[in-house]
Amino acid sequence: EVVITTAYVGSKGTKLWINRELNPAAFIPGNGPDGRALSTGGNIDSRRLNTNFQGIDEAATSGNSTYHSLQLSATRRFSKGFYILSNYTWSKALDYESLDRNASLPQNPNNLRLEHGPADFDRRHSFVTSFIYHLPSPWQQGLAGKLTQGWSTNGIFRAISGSPLTIAPGTDRALQGGGNQRVNVIGNPVLATDRSFDDQRARYFDTAAFATPALGTFGNEGRNAIFGPGQFNLDLSFFKTTSITERVRMEFRWEMFNSLNHANLANPNTTFNSSAFGRIDSVTGPRIMQLGLKAIF
Repeated sequence: EVVITTAYVGSKGTKLWINRELNPAAFIPGNGPDGRALSTGGNIDSRRLNTNFQGIDEAATSGNSTYHSLQLSATRRFSKGFYILSNYTWSKALDYESLDRNASLPQNPNNLRLEHGPADFDRRHSFVTSFIYHLPSPWQQGLAGKLTQGWSTNGIFRAISGSPLTIAPGTDRALQGGGNQRVNVIGNPVLATDRSFDDQRARYFDTAAFATPALGTFGNEGRNAIFGPGQFNLDLSFFKTTSITERVRMEFRWEMFNSLNHANLANPNTTFNSSAFGRIDSVTGPRIMQLGLKAIF
């Protein structure tokens, strides 16, 4: 018998914390009589709206968020000791700020609408399946029965799509003294997903699709506009319970994390002026196994 459930799950957040810089530096174009630029990184405080203060952080409950998802679940219990449960979620989470309010400032404090985009924790696709199987044995008595009875295995497989990313210029191009600034998008950064593992590590997205904004301007890239690589993992374990006496049982465990020894790509470097821009320098860890023996009495 297969049991399938379908659900729509959604939520809306209102009056969420969001902060912005109330005292940014005004950009003054051109050069002075001495030929020096009127706006530099060294004279930010003298160009602020109120020169009696440096940065002024406003924290207000003016943010909101939305979450929509289609959630599917399937369960099957077989007659011979096999049980499987699978879940799939297709979702979309949007907000203005996902991090602690002191860690994320909008790039343009006068236009918060440009911060509306995928939440930092947004994962569009998530598939998880788990199973338990009690292995049958044709032998019931004797040494063969002791060695082959009491075995079971279980596992959890998980596949998720990548997390959202923002490309940062690496310098204060707006010269305003604050804000998480972004770059200009001048092309399609998405590259084919069927490329080799090494090609994806060397250049996960098209780095030529981005450009540094002109001084005194903000980038046109949206917040969290691109997505990193997806990941999948399978954890497996084997158990054997053996009766020693009526009151004493021995349990043997063999557990494998990342049992397929699959290397999942980490997120690429997203700092435009970095020499490693677009490159992936790390992957998830190798297979880990552990053994255990426990007496139960």
